[in-house]
Amino acid sequence: RERCGLAYDREWVVVDGEGRALTQKTCPGLAMVRPTVDLASKTLSVECAGLEALEIPLDIHLSASGLAPERARVCGREAEGHYYGTRETAWLRRALGREAFLVRRAFRGGCPPTAGGGGAG
Repeated sequence: RERCGLAYDREWVVVDGEGRALTQKTCPGLAMVRPTVDLASKTLSVECAGLEALEIPLDIHLSASGLAPERARVCGREAEGHYYGTRETAWLRRALGREAFLVRRAFRGGCPPTAGGGGAG
């Protein structure tokens, strides 16, 4: 555990085309998707049977891109995040069989998006 919770916990969310967070209740295919954080290689690896793993660098945060964050709804609450691009969207579409987007939470103060403090912030 880190000061702000488990490193990288709750930094990402999968949303639908309306920006609403998908859950296993609304999208049962999520149960087949396995994310793994590898601190040694500094990657988030997302796996699903029949697909090549999706590798995402942990140390490249989209908030550093200069793009403004977009809104998403997570557990009924507004949140801001940065949407990943076509590679990640295509992977999710193949894994889930539906339109889905990967969003990384935008941080404003609190715990930074590093191995020393992902999570709540």
